[in-house]
Amino acid sequence: MNTPKTSIITLTQDRPDWLAEAIASVENQTDQEYEHLVYDQGSRYPRVLEVLKAAKERRPDQFFYTAPGGRGPDLVGWYWNLMLGFARGRYITILDDDNRKRPVFLKKMTRLLDDDEPNKS
Repeated sequence: MNTPKTSIITLTQDRPDWLAEAIASVENQTDQEYEHLVYDQGSRYPRVLEVLKAAKERRPDQFFYTAPGGRGPDLVGWYWNLMLGFARGRYITILDDDNRKRPVFLKKMTRLLDDDEPNKS
């Protein structure tokens, strides 16, 4: 995949089961023109890294994660801004690790944004 239409950014920490469900909700999108960027904020559970590695194996061109080890600052905004710097998509959406996207979410979101584009004839 060259440039994705949408970048989905997720932060996670110590919630492997919820993270796995969140990732599955992205993988099940009807619009597959996305990249999913996940930042692990210093999980203490090895299962989180297992979930991240498995997702990368399933979607090597669409799924990217960083798990630097150790806990960083407790400033969620800092992590969001960091991940925004890596996002390549035309559009960006956030998915917390304890939330899910319905299968048509990206399709509906991007259609609305495309329709609202300035100078569109």
